[in-house]
Amino acid sequence: MENRTTKRLFRIAISSFAVLTLFLCQSLYAAPDVYDFNLPGDCYIWDVSGSYTDDAIGCTIDYDIAQDAKGKLTGSGSAFCTVHESGYDIDIDMDFTIKGSVKQKNGVCKVTMNLKFTGTAVIPGYDSFPFKANEKVTAVVDSDATIIDGDVKACVSMMGYRACDTVAFSADIPDDDMDGSSSLHFEAELDGKKLTGEGTLTLSNEEECDFTVKGKHNEKKLQSIFSLKGTGSAKGCKLNVKINGSGEVDSIKGKVLGQCIK
Repeated sequence: MENRTTKRLFRIAISSFAVLTLFLCQSLYAAPDVYDFNLPGDCYIWDVSGSYTDDAIGCTIDYDIAQDAKGKLTGSGSAFCTVHESGYDIDIDMDFTIKGSVKQKNGVCKVTMNLKFTGTAVIPGYDSFPFKANEKVTAVVDSDATIIDGDVKACVSMMGYRACDTVAFSADIPDDDMDGSSSLHFEAELDGKKLTGEGTLTLSNEEECDFTVKGKHNEKKLQSIFSLKGTGSAKGCKLNVKINGSGEVDSIKGKVLGQCIK
């Protein structure tokens, strides 16, 4: 009788221990895991949005550029200048639009832009004439000097006359805080057998890209793998992050603001 009672008490104890262990595990996994780290120097992310001034076509022009989550550039500007040509002072008034892109590969960030100008040219004593011009900028971001440096091919059309020239292009990145660095913060908690959460990538100019987080844990490799997808204005951005058992980053790759990270 005592033997049966002892066995029964032993089974109850084991069962209670199992339930307690399960409860503790569930409680442990219910708490979110928090990750904070700075992206390394070979993972620069550049935001070239802002206001610019240049004189590549002989006139001082002012324009604004916006860069979206996929690296697409759009913008507009205007300019007025006086050009001395063939003994005449030609007054030129123009507006223009901008389309372009920012792409990064193997650590090199390439900026391309097409500027299309339309306006009028006035020769004193004569009527005004339609004026057209375009610029094609091909440049790269110099991470040491935080400038965009390259070439611009400028073409001008007026009164059946067309001329093109290629000159140097150099422009400071407008935001003084933009140095390519960034930091990533995200949290994930167990939802069934999957990890889910939210995260934010903060650029050096304080612009933020928000992400939804999904992941899974590999117990054998002691590694958690997370997939981050951009939301809102960051839609189109994505990151894949592998975290080891010590909470350190094993690898990170993806695309943010049109630039490949690896």
